[in-house]
Amino acid sequence: MRRHSWAIVLAGGEGTRMRSYIASRLGVLRPKQYCVFTGTRSLLQHALDRMSRAVDHDQVITVIGRGHWSHLLETSSGRLPGRIIEQPDSRGTGAAVFLALACIMAVDPEAVLLVAPSDHFVYPETDFIDQLDCMLRVADGFPDHLVLLGAKGERQGTDFGWIEPGVPLGTGVRSVRSFKEKPSAPQAERFLDRGFLLNTMLLATKARALWSVGKAVLPAFTRPFGSLLDSLRAAYRGDLARGSAGGMSWHELYADLPSVDLSRDLLEHATRQTLVLEMNPKLRWSDWGRPERVRESLLQLRTQESLPEEAWA
Repeated sequence: MRRHSWAIVLAGGEGTRMRSYIASRLGVLRPKQYCVFTGTRSLLQHALDRMSRAVDHDQVITVIGRGHWSHLLETSSGRLPGRIIEQPDSRGTGAAVFLALACIMAVDPEAVLLVAPSDHFVYPETDFIDQLDCMLRVADGFPDHLVLLGAKGERQGTDFGWIEPGVPLGTGVRSVRSFKEKPSAPQAERFLDRGFLLNTMLLATKARALWSVGKAVLPAFTRPFGSLLDSLRAAYRGDLARGSAGGMSWHELYADLPSVDLSRDLLEHATRQTLVLEMNPKLRWSDWGRPERVRESLLQLRTQESLPEEAWA
């Protein structure tokens, strides 16, 4: 399975909610994934290092936003794994995922892949690599499904998406009954009491399964990516002139694309094809989309765990 394992790292966000915090704390103006909050590695570098341990180094695709190259070069040390794709414009996480997915399926239609945001904090990393490996194995064992990683809930989880687990299907794996987006505080309390899980947006799936779900749920949106996939396959076979994309540039592909959120616009409409795997309770996980979450994670781990300096490298 390792030969067909790939990772897509999403790094195209602008991080507007973190902008003022980053400017005041770090004295820079750049999206959070390119920031070093502690140690020497940026959030993106942490994500890339994790993914390049879970899959082969050359089979990591990172999707960045327009104009992000300068941020990437300023904050990266050493060789970056795999391939970097710069989007022509921001069209949401859906476009970023399907652009990378088309590139992967053109060369490896049997791929099983991880989709990971670049702004998450996880510790310890070794246990997290084991978690990613488990996700890939579950996705390989359920080839027609999408497998989301769910974390234990918290009472103030009002700015998260929640997953309502369904029928147990194996060790830690359950069907999905429904998705609940950004509930009120009383709703979050009820979800926690009923055993709902936070949606980490870490996804494992067979490439064909994600492509099939996308075509079924969002046919008009995925159609241009189908044309791109056909062109890329032809190019790899040598049927097109070198550098050609069948007359369609990525700028043209993006020109009329609507903005699509992978969770809200696709996953929430594909519960029958989605499973949830509960995160290893030994792991510490947080979505660093808000300043208070950064402060909370750093404070808890430094005071409660007495972590060695290398943990923050």
